[in-house]
Amino acid sequence: MKMNRKLFFTTGIILVLTTLSCKSQNNVPKVVLYTGSSGGRTFSAVAQNYPDLTLVNFDNVARSCCIIGTWIFYGSKNYANFSNGVAAYSSKSNGCFTFQNLTENVSSFRFAGSGKDYKQDFIDLFSGIFFTGVHLSTSMAVSNLSSLRLPGTTSIIVSGTSPWTLYSNDSFVGRRKCVFPRAGQLPRFYRNTLDIGDILPKSIRKGCSL
Repeated sequence: MKMNRKLFFTTGIILVLTTLSCKSQNNVPKVVLYTGSSGGRTFSAVAQNYPDLTLVNFDNVARSCCIIGTWIFYGSKNYANFSNGVAAYSSKSNGCFTFQNLTENVSSFRFAGSGKDYKQDFIDLFSGIFFTGVHLSTSMAVSNLSSLRLPGTTSIIVSGTSPWTLYSNDSFVGRRKCVFPRAGQLPRFYRNTLDIGDILPKSIRKGCSL
């Protein structure tokens, strides 16, 4: 099986996108954690988030994972404190990875994008940089993000094939910026919204409207 891998950065945060030569018939996000580099005790999840792995007796033991879709792993419970390490991986078909800065240090994890089909057009907004903090995932326009108890947006993941427009004010007005997925139905990771300009989105809508 041929794998093409791109490593985007490694300073505490690891982002990896993979494209495998075989195609999966099932696009539901899945993850299997392993205590070894290629086996050992396992813990699996299907489109489900785990804020505290001590509750399932799997805290600080995972050394590797195999996934379908986009998953984010944290060195802290409750998806907090990026200084303890964050790793974000995306794979179209059962891509397997060995944790680097998170070896035996994964304490929580969650998925991004649709829970039914990772190829769907979705946008994930996070209140903290590097995909930490409060998380909102949607395929719909939102005219007032604060009404959904999202205390600001400082990192973003865009899945599917469609761009999205971020607006500086409610009701799709004000300054605007567009964010895009990557080609080939791979997500694009915006680890800090300052990377795309000084804008704190108050509303979002599918499509690019500049």
